Amino acid sequence: MRYGIGFKLALLLATFGIVCMGLVGYYSHVSSRASLLDNAQRNLLTATQVLGRNFEVSIDAVSGDARMLAQLPAALSSLQHNAKTQKTSLAASFTALMAVRPEYSQVRLISASQHGLERVRMDRDGAQLTPVDEAMLQEKAHFPYVFNTIKLASGEVNLSDIRLNHEQGTHSAFEQPTVRVATPIVAADGVVQGLIVISLALDTLSG
Repeated sequence: MRYGIGFKLALLLATFGIVCMGLVGYYSHVSSRASLLDNAQRNLLTATQVLGRNFEVSIDAVSGDARMLAQLPAALSSLQHNAKTQKTSLAASFTALMAVRPEYSQVRLISASQHGLERVRMDRDGAQLTPVDEAMLQEKAHFPYVFNTIKLASGEVNLSDIRLNHEQGTHSAFEQPTVRVATPIVAADGVVQGLIVISLALDTLSG
């Protein structure tokens, strides 16, 4: 069967139309995909910026709390005299602070002497705030958040790297991402006696 020129021309035009429609569809898909990717990147950037600002605000708040605790007379007295009454008073201050700061997993008083021995430590264990017994307190001088902080001047703050919390104890932040905010406790003669360390549980913060 022979086809006329009209049929062949119609077939050619139809084929050309199908190819054009395919190209239009392909480029429309590419353009739509690029637009979606661009929107996703913008949304991710915005979310990252918001998260960064929130983290900065949180760190500022923790730093203020650490400085406040470091200025308490009971903190310096607990380091210089190891008085049970002063340590009990300081533990009560830790408890009161953690009660209104659910993102704090630990608050500690650490001595600059005795290999960085913890003097007072309060852990968050679920809904409970648990003081660590004196026999269970540990030496922490080998940790960067300790030996870097005792080099600072009064009022300065050391911010640790974000790491999984491997501190042994009765706290719910074990093996959770944690940042530690620490500030030195300085005596009247300018000698650093110890430090306050607040552990910030990042999973709680982001939640």
